[in-house]
Amino acid sequence: MIGFNTQAYHFLELVAISGEYPAEQISLALGEGRYKEKVIAELKEHKLLKSYYKDQKRGYRVTKTGKRFLLDTNKERFSFYLEGNVDTNIRKSELIRRQRLHYIAIVFTMMHQAEITIFRDLKTDIFAPEYKARQPPNSNFSAFYNSREIKALGTPSVKIKNARGIGTLFAARKCFIVYYTGNFIMKWQYKSELRLKAVISYCMYRCGLQNAAVDKIQSIMIGDTMEMAYTLMTSTGGYHHNYFTLDSTFEHMYFIPANQQGITMLKILKQEEIKYEIYRILLVGLEANRLPGIPCHACTEDGKAVLFAFEFDMPAIVRFYRAVCIQKQEGVIICFDFQKDVIQRYCSKNVTLQTIDYIKLERRFFGE
Repeated sequence: MIGFNTQAYHFLELVAISGEYPAEQISLALGEGRYKEKVIAELKEHKLLKSYYKDQKRGYRVTKTGKRFLLDTNKERFSFYLEGNVDTNIRKSELIRRQRLHYIAIVFTMMHQAEITIFRDLKTDIFAPEYKARQPPNSNFSAFYNSREIKALGTPSVKIKNARGIGTLFAARKCFIVYYTGNFIMKWQYKSELRLKAVISYCMYRCGLQNAAVDKIQSIMIGDTMEMAYTLMTSTGGYHHNYFTLDSTFEHMYFIPANQQGITMLKILKQEEIKYEIYRILLVGLEANRLPGIPCHACTEDGKAVLFAFEFDMPAIVRFYRAVCIQKQEGVIICFDFQKDVIQRYCSKNVTLQTIDYIKLERRFFGE
């Protein structure tokens, strides 16, 4: 069989807990080039992995041999996914079910690459019905729980049946409800998401986490590309208001693309010390005071409001732009270079953009 500390084994783990891995996103887990093909070939040679193609979508699934192999090596980690009548074990052929498995696979991969705990044997089961309040996690604690893990809570989970959250991220003693919209606007029910926030708030309180109030819970929206962020910020919810719109559900909702740049954004969100170090660098040459009536981080010497938007907090960008336009002022938005085009399209007047070199920042904070 394959070694436990190899890329092949780690990829097999991701496929197992996801149910099916989308072939078009394999580079997210294994990188570019021919190496990914070598890994897939090795797993197939050992009859641990197989490909599945239907409805013009190709995915990778763990074989029966692969399931036995993983359960023998770490039953605590994989039994939740590879035993019983669950989507990750009893494979479905319907496109909508497969699509959801693909979404969770992408999210699992991004979290794992951002060094956020995803495996059940490595994190506390805070959604267990019998969970007792314990010492609050330290500031370095970060773990992602998918929607099925949350529903293991029992009776309270009935209230969140229609919620669209794909999981919950606990990091830096904060909580982020995670959504995946792909390249289409997702359906959205305001009341369902409020109920989800209430259930998560209850679980945070049991854990002894600070900021357990419902209004302190933030969110992350993951989409295929940055272009999707523009679509979301300009969406009005459709004719019957059944689709996503930037309502008052979350004060903060960070948009993250499903690529390496998005993984870096996740690392920044989970490590507040890095975020504040970037703030400190950006404040050089700016006035720390804020302008009345304009939600911003600083202002220039000539009185222009400045917003730090590298986290791409969509509601914050919308609030800033509206305030600048209403007050007929000029503003400055500082963002990553790969975010510039989207912000420039949305903030079409009264705003000047300055960019952060993503490659240089990534090397400075996360380089080997």
